[in-house]
Order: sequence, then structure tokens, then C-alpha cells
Amino acid sequence: MNIADQIINGNLKLFIMGDLSSKEDISLFIKLTEKTYRGIEITFSDAEVLSAKVIERLYSLHERYGSVGLKILVFKRVLTSYLMRLNIKNTLIAENKDDLSLLSQKAIKVIALGGSSGSFDKIKKILQEIPVKNLTFFIVQHVNEAMPAEAEKLFQSFTGYEVVYAQNDTMVKAKTIYLAPPGYHTIVVGEYIYLTREKKVHFARPSVDELFRTLSLCYQEEFLAVLLCGHGKDGSTSLSELKNNCSTVIIEDPEDCEAKDMPLNAVKTGNYDYILPIDGIIGYLKGLGSDTGYGDGELNAFLKDIHKTYGYDFTLYQIESIKRRIATAMAKERIASFYDFRAAVLSYKDMFRRLFFDFSINVTSFFRNPETYKIIRNEILPYLQTYHHIKIWCAGCATGEEPYSMAILLNDIGILSRCQIFATDFNPIIIEQAKNGLFPMESLKISEQNYNAAGGTASFRGNFSLYGLFMKINDNLREKILFFNHNLTTDGVFNEFQLILCRNVLIYFDLKLQGLVLKLFNDSLDMSGFLVLGESENIRHNGGDIYFKPYDAKSRIFKKQFPMMSKMERIN
Repeated sequence: MNIADQIINGNLKLFIMGDLSSKEDISLFIKLTEKTYRGIEITFSDAEVLSAKVIERLYSLHERYGSVGLKILVFKRVLTSYLMRLNIKNTLIAENKDDLSLLSQKAIKVIALGGSSGSFDKIKKILQEIPVKNLTFFIVQHVNEAMPAEAEKLFQSFTGYEVVYAQNDTMVKAKTIYLAPPGYHTIVVGEYIYLTREKKVHFARPSVDELFRTLSLCYQEEFLAVLLCGHGKDGSTSLSELKNNCSTVIIEDPEDCEAKDMPLNAVKTGNYDYILPIDGIIGYLKGLGSDTGYGDGELNAFLKDIHKTYGYDFTLYQIESIKRRIATAMAKERIASFYDFRAAVLSYKDMFRRLFFDFSINVTSFFRNPETYKIIRNEILPYLQTYHHIKIWCAGCATGEEPYSMAILLNDIGILSRCQIFATDFNPIIIEQAKNGLFPMESLKISEQNYNAAGGTASFRGNFSLYGLFMKINDNLREKILFFNHNLTTDGVFNEFQLILCRNVLIYFDLKLQGLVLKLFNDSLDMSGFLVLGESENIRHNGGDIYFKPYDAKSRIFKKQFPMMSKMERIN
């Protein structure tokens, strides 16, 4: 972390790089803001979440300087949303140089695929899947000059485009694939093809750079260059010219390649639009000339690419829910084309993180569905008190209201000291927000009503320190909760619990994934444990009735079933 500070005309300016998380960083931040200034401007360039101590300091500065004297500038959308939720005024500025909010797909007419001879299988896969449109393809590979020129028939066998070797002084036609012939540089000038025997470029003739450069000069923003796997630097030196001409550049992800030199050298230049796996390239090319619509097949391919690229698997989420969230994300980014959006998400981590937050469901509240908590208070917890140590898992805890509600409930009846609450979510930033235990003041009234309806007998607000803008959960409650990252779809059992709450999470999964998660809960529960689901969730139709039986069907509370034994097992 690094803090740059400057005082101009009595005003303090702080530019903070990093997440401001260590004790030393926080102490320095507090020290720098202790003196009195005419005003303070604080810029957070990298942070996606801030610790409770930092937010409390921002509150004290707000109290001292007001919204006019204190300016908070934020580069990350997730942080600005969190601060706004806590009523701390801030301004979101451009996230980074890769912000693609104004991206719009260009009207591409000509596409060039360049690589070494080892890229043949990739080119074949692309051409097999690209439907015939009013496009022109050029293919240039590093091949032996002595190789006989008989590739047209081979390429023609897996594409509907007309395939020909490029010939000198011929005009470029649409719906045609031009192969760069061995031993010649293929160039395009004024929409005419020319072949030259000039010296090799990067030890290659034909040269990827020569074709890219001349096509870009001729077609400008209507040209798309795709650089695939290969050895050497060919294809890299022309990329700055392509960007100056407003052409689009896609580089195959080096991790997809055995021969990584060409894509790695191209990435080092910084002159590209996207780095995509081969399936991402295909998806982008298939979308050229398409409208904003897409089918389930394209969506599923996109989700598989996300899993491969970032490790998060959304393929078994309910498809209509995913479509709604993608539509929301595209609207936020102001990207009209699904194929542009897909390429951006797979190319830029920050774009994916923004989509990731749109995929995350973080709607919750204290003592939500109070009648359920009332049954837990009056019927479930008296039974669990027979255990020496009680372990409770709040899965998909979002911003933390549910585990804190359980802590308040356990504290009310005097057994919190014998309990440990585990609170998990697959979103690491939301987990950090939940750890802070900070909540907007406007939620206090409805939270008190829910608490009283759940049978609460103490003062709900007595569990918080109240600030003017937000409230903070008391330390004695927070210290009984362990927050950590856990993905229900990919991670396994990590403890044995007497009670599991997972409310309003399963509704976003398809039936197959629901069944897998219910099995995980079964394996994670004590023999006499309880499972609490959301009001719209059940165990029918997803295999859950193998593991659980209703305890209170209306409140979606279930009890673990004893395993059924076969007749032979009973005899033995």
C-alpha cells in the first residue's frame, strides 16, 4: 500500500493505492487526517472494500468537514456502492484504463487469422463453427516454402466459404477465405491483393506482420486481426499501427498454446483489445454482424469460458436468472452486443469482477421472515442446548445480517458462549463487508420490527453502536462468527453442524445443482441436525427428500433423516 499526500492552499489531498488493510496503513491514514484542514480530498484507486476502522474514520471526517469539505473519490464500483449503502457520499470515477463502458462493436468486414504451422487445428476449429456471412477471411501461417500449394481442398472441406490461394492483382471479395501462399508475402492495397518475394520478416515468408499492417491500412476500423499460437515475434511489431488505425486486435490466450511465443510477445506490446481462449474467439467471431440477441448455446459457452478463465462455475445456475443479470450488467456497461460483452468479460478481470457482483445475490435483512426465527428460538434452540458445543453454518450469508441475527438470538437466550457460527459466501468482497458489521441506519426500524416479531424480548438497538450514518454490531457478537469464502457449487464439507441456514440461495440453481448442494448439507449435518431454507425453496423434485424430512414445512425447516438401511444391512 502507498499513500501519497499533498497540501495545497490548506487542503489535504490523499491518493491511496492498495486496500488500506494493515494496522500500519490504517494508523498512517488516521495520523495524516488528524490535523485540521480547510478540506480533505481522498482518492481510493484500488480498494474494493475498506475496514470498519477506516470507514469509522471517514464518518468522523464527514462529521468534521461535512459533505462539502470532504471529497471521496473512488475507482472501483463495488466500493462506491458499499460506501453509498452506509450513507458515505463519494464519487465514482473511471475504474481503469480497461473500462469498456463506451464499447460498441465495429462493423468488421475483413478478418485475418495469423499463426505458425502449429495453429492449423485452431484455424480449422474456427472455420468449422463460423457461419457464412458477408465477411472476408485471410489466413497466414508459417509454412515451409517447398510445401506444395494444395491446401484449398483441405480448408474447403470444413467451411462454407469459398477457399482460394491469394493471387496477385486480384480484388478482395466477400464470403471468401484467402490463403497466403508459401514463399510469398501477401499484402492488400486499395482492396487489391498483391504477392511479393521481398526478404523474410522475422524469418518468415509469408509474414503475419506484413498482412496485418496492409489490411489495417486499407480497412482501418473494419479490420479485425486474430493472432494465434506460434513461435517467434511475427505479428507483434505491426500491432501499434493496427491500434493507430482503429483496427481490432484479438490475441489467443497464451495459456491455450503449446507454442506461446507469438501471443506472449504480442501481449507485451499492450496493443490489443482482447486476450481470449479459442472458444472465446469463436464466440466473438460468430457474433460479428449479429444483433444483441443470443441463444442458450452461446450463453452456456460463455459460462464455460468464465469457469475456465476465472474458476467460477455458473453453468448450473438457473438460466433465466443468469440472463437477467447479464442484461443488467450490459446495461451498466452500456454495451449493446452480447458478443462484445462476452469478449470484454473474458479479456479483463475488472470487467469480470463487475459481472461477478451482478451474479452475486446480496439481498438480505435482519430477522428476515421472523416467524422462522421464532420457531428456531422456541423449538430448535431448546433442543440444541443439550449439546455441549453448538455449531451453526449460515451458507450464502451475503452482507452478514443472517449470522448476526443468529448471534443476537443466541445471546438473548444466554447460550452464545457455547456456540460458534460459521458464515460463508462465494463472494470474497461481500465476506469482507460482512466482517465489518456495518449497516445503514435506515434499516434499523424494520430490523427492530422483525426482531420483535421473532420473539425478541431485549432491545434490538442495544446490539449496536449507533453512528449518524450507519450502525455497527457489538464486538461480543462479532467475535463469535467466523466469516470465510466458501463456494457451495465447488467446495466440500468443512465441519459438522447442528444447524444450517441457507435461505434464498437454492432458487438460483437448477434442480441438479440443488440436489448436489442438499447432499453437501446432509454430509455436513449432525445426525439430528436441522436445515433451514428460504420461503420459496423446498426439497421436492431435487432429491432432497432422500436426506431430509419436513419439521415445519411452512417455515421451510427440515430435519436430517436417519439413513435408510437395506434388509441385508439390517441382518448384518
